[in-house]
Amino acid sequence: MKRIALVALASVLVFYISNHYLAQWTAVRVVVVIGMPVVIWLFAKFLVEVIPDLNYLASKGAHEDNQGRYYVFAGRHIRFYMVDEVLWIPVKDVEKLISYLPDQMELRVMEAEYGLIPGQKITGYTETGLVRLLTIRTKTRHATPQMIKFKRWLEHEALPNVRRLPASAAGLHASSNTTES
Repeated sequence: MKRIALVALASVLVFYISNHYLAQWTAVRVVVVIGMPVVIWLFAKFLVEVIPDLNYLASKGAHEDNQGRYYVFAGRHIRFYMVDEVLWIPVKDVEKLISYLPDQMELRVMEAEYGLIPGQKITGYTETGLVRLLTIRTKTRHATPQMIKFKRWLEHEALPNVRRLPASAAGLHASSNTTES
C-alpha cells in the first residue's frame, strides 16, 4: 500500500514539474511522465524500507552519547558529569526543579561550586554546591514541595548511585581515576 501511495504521489509531482519546466519538449515530457512511475515503482520498496532506518540511525546518533547516561526526576533528564572525582550537574537540567537561578548571595555561599563544567561548554553545580543550595532553600519558606522531593531524591537515590557506578555519569572525563565498563 505504501508503495502504491509513493508511486502515485511521485507521479503527480513529476507531472506538475514536467508541465512547468518541460513545456516546450513534449517528447521528453511524455518519457518523464511515463518513465518516472516505473523507476519509482522499482525503487519504492527500497525507499519505504530505508527511510525508517535512516530516521532510526539519525535519532540514535543524536542521542547515543547520553544513552543510559542520565537520570530522570519528575519527567526531566538530569545528567551527572564526573570530572576528577567531582560530580557536576548542569544548571539547565535542574533550573525548573530549584524554582529560580541562584542570586548573588547564594553564589557567594557556593563560591567555586558553580561555574563551567570542566571539559564541557555548559554551566553547572558541583554535587556539594547543589546540595548546599537546596539545603539553604529548603530551610527557608521559599521551598516548593517538588524542590524538597528533588533534594531527597538527589541525596538518597541519584548521588549514591552515581558514586557507586561512576560510569553512569554522562561526561566521564579522561583525567578521572574511574574507568567505564
